[in-house]
Amino acid sequence: MPRILADVNYLLMLINLVLFLIQFKKLNKAFRIFTFYLLVISVIQLITSYYSRNGMNNLFLSHFYFFFQFLLLSFFYYTILTVPLQRRFLLIGLVICPIVLGVQYYFDPSLFFGFNLFEIFITSFLIVIYAMFHFYNILNESKQYYYLNTGIFIYIFGSTVLFLTGNILSTLDKSYGRNIWALNGILYIIYQIYIFIEWRRLKNHL
Repeated sequence: MPRILADVNYLLMLINLVLFLIQFKKLNKAFRIFTFYLLVISVIQLITSYYSRNGMNNLFLSHFYFFFQFLLLSFFYYTILTVPLQRRFLLIGLVICPIVLGVQYYFDPSLFFGFNLFEIFITSFLIVIYAMFHFYNILNESKQYYYLNTGIFIYIFGSTVLFLTGNILSTLDKSYGRNIWALNGILYIIYQIYIFIEWRRLKNHL
């Protein structure tokens, strides 16, 4: 990813984190979980950047990123989803996903030192499903968490498609790898913009 694009990502990410932290005591449970998600992901992103800038291998950090993203966003959606069947599905995914990944890493520890496409798919696919659940739930109700849910859906669905197809295309042309990271960076900026819009909407109701 071009350095300027990465720096914009980090700046927007930190701005949103600070804004949510300032309002933390006034937030409901769902937004507090999301704030904790922003904090954890920001720390991982900054450590990843440090490794990259110092020429060190940072691929193993992707596992922490995807796992904690899955874990914390699952808790977030469990809080905002109201349909019992949807919540049961979420709890099943929350249990099965780590078990499946744990078994995979047990039998092939070498996966820890590179990208694990299966990990990206299963953790992201479940979050996309939860986001779709919420879209369905708010069709005839107040659009609570609408912008946040939209940002999550666009970013996670888009980045998953990019990573999965990009891995195939990069075997044909290495330049695709750089393009994938650039496009993912743009998606992340869009995601941060939606988070900011949700914060503005939230602040007006606090």
